[in-house]
Amino acid sequence: MVKAAVGNSCSGNEVIGLLLIQRGDEVNIIEEVLIAAARSGKEVIAVLLKQGGAKVKIIKEVVKAAVQSRKEVMALLLEQRVEEVLIAAVQSGKEVIAVLLK
Repeated sequence: MVKAAVGNSCSGNEVIGLLLIQRGDEVNIIEEVLIAAARSGKEVIAVLLKQGGAKVKIIKEVVKAAVQSRKEVMALLLEQRVEEVLIAAVQSGKEVIAVLLK
């Protein structure tokens, strides 16, 4: 369901917002949504960061997905959550850190 919501370009942002509102207290759903969104693109991550607020934590799996995705996803994460991204990058290993240094 999460991957379908993220992949749906027109209403995907709205569906993701509803997922966060309806199930936002469940950490696993937030992590799953974030990982899928990091693979999807900048727009979806932007919505998640805005709507999810403090519930949205940038974990190493999200950073890894962003590194494998597009540069603009990582740029947005660094712009809005630099400290969390750096911590997650260190936890992810030297490959992720090397990408960040570029």
